[in-house]
Amino acid sequence: MILLEGLDQRILKDRNEIIKSIKENESKHSFAYFAGWADGDGSFNKNETYVLKIQYEEPLFAFNQLYKTSILLSTPDKREWINESDPRKYVTLSSLRYNHFCENVLPFIVGYKRNKIINYLDKKNIDTSDVSYKQHTKEEFCQWFAGFAEAEGHFSNKKSTIDVGNSDKAPIEFISDSLKKFFNIEIPYRTYKMSDEVEGKHSRILQFKDSQGNILKQYTRKAKEKYKILIPGRFVKKYLYQHMIDHMTIPYKKEALIKMFERDNYRNWKNA
Repeated sequence: MILLEGLDQRILKDRNEIIKSIKENESKHSFAYFAGWADGDGSFNKNETYVLKIQYEEPLFAFNQLYKTSILLSTPDKREWINESDPRKYVTLSSLRYNHFCENVLPFIVGYKRNKIINYLDKKNIDTSDVSYKQHTKEEFCQWFAGFAEAEGHFSNKKSTIDVGNSDKAPIEFISDSLKKFFNIEIPYRTYKMSDEVEGKHSRILQFKDSQGNILKQYTRKAKEKYKILIPGRFVKKYLYQHMIDHMTIPYKKEALIKMFERDNYRNWKNA
């Protein structure tokens, strides 16, 4: 089902419109932000496509605006264990859209997906030897973090923290290093061993249940470790908020970020 219809790049007229849109609009978008999302969510596939499939449609509107690609609703019966009333929304980039996206996010990708992009571009005889790695400016890091935190972060109003975790160490390590580099904040990340017990705190076994507690779906994640970093709200307020807020699009996470900024009773505020 189509939520927002785009153009068909197989049709010459539409293809020219897509190229025109990319040229006119690419400077209006942050590929560091796109890369943060890609490091946290979305898949670079063997069939040379990038698919971002998420619950909230707001981050997908940028893809429609830039690439004139359709925003679609997932087939409910494939993900019925999550939420039938709120199926995930997704975009798919292929062909010229995929090519442009890969070239422009590559300098900002920090996780394992970087190798997938490089392999694809090498096949297309596009030189990647001079593309920088983890050389983000302060602004680019914050834009990347805005996307990654929207994809992988838990924004707690009660604790006033951003808790970010991933099974790929590189993005979490990058956050810790960048906070030190740009803001002189030392926040080490933590490594957790994944448990094979269903009720374990960091269990590899993921279950989806209905309202009566019946298991609808269960699978075991491949990762044996998970990496997490917890950023206190006082640091978010003082250093990150102004760089992140204009790029975030998911309403409840953006609202949580605003509440962190508006809070004025942080402990050790002067030492933040």
